Amino acid sequence: MLELSYRDSQLKAVMQSQEVERARYAQDLHDDYGQLIVVLKLNLQEIESRFNDLPESLIKMIQNSHNILQRMSEKLRSICLGLMPVTIKERG
Repeated sequence: MLELSYRDSQLKAVMQSQEVERARYAQDLHDDYGQLIVVLKLNLQEIESRFNDLPESLIKMIQNSHNILQRMSEKLRSICLGLMPVTIKERG
């Protein structure tokens, strides 16, 4: 009985450390890469706003870049949610 209790404690400790690590990964991804994506979006918006007579090809390239950054942001959000520990998901 004591051995079962010990194994249960070990398992809980491993699971808890994995959840802490997953939460840290999710937070790091969100904070670091999420911020970089936002900065790139703002830079593209600034380019668009400063130059009213951009060639059509450049406008399309900027719009395409916006779309790529949006997809990156959505993928990153999905990855972060997937890494979120179960206890945080369940308890908010």
